[in-house]
Amino acid sequence: MSIMACFQQPATDDPHFLSGPNQQKVILSPDSSKVFHCPWFEDTVAWMTSIYGGDIYLQADTTFLFFSAKGSDPGHGKVARIGMAIQTGDRAFQVRPQPIIFPSRSDPHIWGMDIPKIVEDHKGTYWMTYNTYDQKGRSTLAIAKSRDLQHWSPQAASFGSARSHGIILADHLDGKKVATYIDGYYYLFAGKRIIQLYRSSNLLQWTPVPTPSGAEHIVLTPRRDLFDREWVNPVEAIWKPSGILLLYNGGVSHHVSKKPIYAAGQAVLKSDDPTVLMSRSAKAIHLSSGPSKDLLTSLNFSSEGQKYITSEPYGNIKLGSD
Repeated sequence: MSIMACFQQPATDDPHFLSGPNQQKVILSPDSSKVFHCPWFEDTVAWMTSIYGGDIYLQADTTFLFFSAKGSDPGHGKVARIGMAIQTGDRAFQVRPQPIIFPSRSDPHIWGMDIPKIVEDHKGTYWMTYNTYDQKGRSTLAIAKSRDLQHWSPQAASFGSARSHGIILADHLDGKKVATYIDGYYYLFAGKRIIQLYRSSNLLQWTPVPTPSGAEHIVLTPRRDLFDREWVNPVEAIWKPSGILLLYNGGVSHHVSKKPIYAAGQAVLKSDDPTVLMSRSAKAIHLSSGPSKDLLTSLNFSSEGQKYITSEPYGNIKLGSD
């Protein structure tokens, strides 16, 4: 099947656009004292020596923070796992003593996983999409489900050509992210360099949304001479009656170090047809402070406004508000 990009409208401002995070504070830092017995490598490892992108979910007075962590695994390099921290009220986040999703001998092809993203369905079941990696670093998408946000079970699923950074379209309702159902389908935005669109009737079997010519529909591509000129990947897809707000990370390579510099952008799609791009920002919602710094990883809405999660890759995770 061929792949064809959709028409990109001129960069513009839009009343749907958000102003971005401010007053950021560190809420989680790497912790080399966190160790657990890895069932895959049959060894005790420090699993949280570096942390990065994740998601935030609000439930009454409790905040759940899901994050990616890499550890020092003897003889195996830095292996990625998914951890969780919980905050009640204004207390500090408490990290679970071991990761909640990690490689095991049940699937010998998976050597790591990261970038968890959470939604809830209309029956109250929680779904987490995340990346998995094989020993050569090749990525595939995976999904797990939970009844309580704390105990997760991976599910057999198919994602078509989608390989990484899967974001399910959701309606944000005071901390909850409820998966949006449009004309019989849920929708998923995915991609590391470009953003493509997929759909499913059950959140498990995903297929590319086709264009009239049969190509796989592409939502966003990099734009020449702008902050997202080298790559784009999705962060959040927020459904509203007036339009779908798609937040994404765009980026370029530093001219000297060649390390990635991230800048977050936003686009608006038609609320009843996610294939229709209505507008796209000319300026970044959030700029990195240097190579590989301050990556926008999550957004959620509470009664107090927008709550953003950013992370310095392999550094601190920060919480900011609009």
